[in-house]
Amino acid sequence: MEKTILATGFEPFGSQRVNPSWECVNSLGGHCAGARLIKARLGVAYSGIERELCALIEDVRPDGVICFGQAGGRKGVSVERVAINLKDCPSPDNEGVICEDEPIVPGGPAAYFTTLPYKEILLALRASSIDAHSSYSAGTYLCNNAMYLALHAAAAKYPRMRAGFVHIPYMEGQCENMPYMELEVSKRAVSICVEQLALSL
Repeated sequence: MEKTILATGFEPFGSQRVNPSWECVNSLGGHCAGARLIKARLGVAYSGIERELCALIEDVRPDGVICFGQAGGRKGVSVERVAINLKDCPSPDNEGVICEDEPIVPGGPAAYFTTLPYKEILLALRASSIDAHSSYSAGTYLCNNAMYLALHAAAAKYPRMRAGFVHIPYMEGQCENMPYMELEVSKRAVSICVEQLALSL
């Protein structure tokens, strides 16, 4: 039976006009390494992501979920290892909401580890001469939120579903005096990440 992967990126944040995570995800085809690929753009809003991502997982019932987001200040691709049950960021979301010391899922586990094939992803990225490393903090904003929600859905309802999160740097010209990665390189990185997930299913 054909496997299905849900790949997500984010809409632009705040005053920015682009978000490289969605630019990269949207460039993917409909299939990858024998798996059907469903693409979705998530809003940068706490309430929206909780509705959107959970509804997508419920509707698609994917075998794997891989979420992508931008990480300002990082030079390379970051494969996130841990999601924590916390919303705590001074920056408002796109609806103007600020969360402080709030759980993502009240009563949920403190943290989840990624179930993506992260070692294989890192090796494949580095084999393609793409700067990549493991990260032990997805932050406490919407990226961490998405990762936690996907892993919580897997733990609670879909134990065979693999899930996790990958950060990519800003694209060139997006933010002055900040590290960036050429968009075509980021697109290739996202494609490699999805391919390695597909091969692991």
